[in-house]
Amino acid sequence: MNYLMLNKDDITEVCGVISKAEVKKELVLTEHQFWSFVYLGKIFREKYILVEEEFKKERQEVVIKEVKDDRARTYSVDTFGRFYIKWKKSGKKREIFPYIKKKTNTDKKYLALKIDGKEYVAKNLIAAVFIRSYKKNDIVICNDGDFRNIRLDNLNIVQKKEYCKGRTTSKNAKVGLFENNELVQSYPSTRKAGSALFLSRQTICDYCNNKVKKPIYDLRWIC
Repeated sequence: MNYLMLNKDDITEVCGVISKAEVKKELVLTEHQFWSFVYLGKIFREKYILVEEEFKKERQEVVIKEVKDDRARTYSVDTFGRFYIKWKKSGKKREIFPYIKKKTNTDKKYLALKIDGKEYVAKNLIAAVFIRSYKKNDIVICNDGDFRNIRLDNLNIVQKKEYCKGRTTSKNAKVGLFENNELVQSYPSTRKAGSALFLSRQTICDYCNNKVKKPIYDLRWIC
């Protein structure tokens, strides 16, 4: 897989192409470390942002807030799940990086960020901008089960009631088998997953609900 090297100060400028293997070798990264490096938007060679080449043509950016004060500026977000701030006076633009937060009384994590001093859930903001406004009983989910992957093509809005039902009780809830945070196999139900992996349906549910302390497989609910 190849990655475009975008100018961190002007992400519309493509400065070159580099392969995944070359980046891993240069930075001495494992597969997981490379994945985190790219999707957390870390800067490569102090001046580039790496973006998967196949998604470049699909990139869209939308202004989500304009501030008209002494430091006039605009905030925007793109379909890669990246946020930016641009100052009107200087014309300078930089990326705003979301940070990890944990939901109260749970082990669940999500990405959040501040826009003009107000904190937002990153995936919810992206979904509201590019998919549709959602109601109180809706929930935004990451299709691959990874809370850090907030690209538009990985987000979906579903009813919270149906989502929770599918995660805990439905025999037809879809299950994904992951390796190095990549989906390698999907199963149409917990029963099918159990049959393929020689585990009981309840064990599959426990895996997906993070109730197994030392799991053999990385199993997650998927849509």
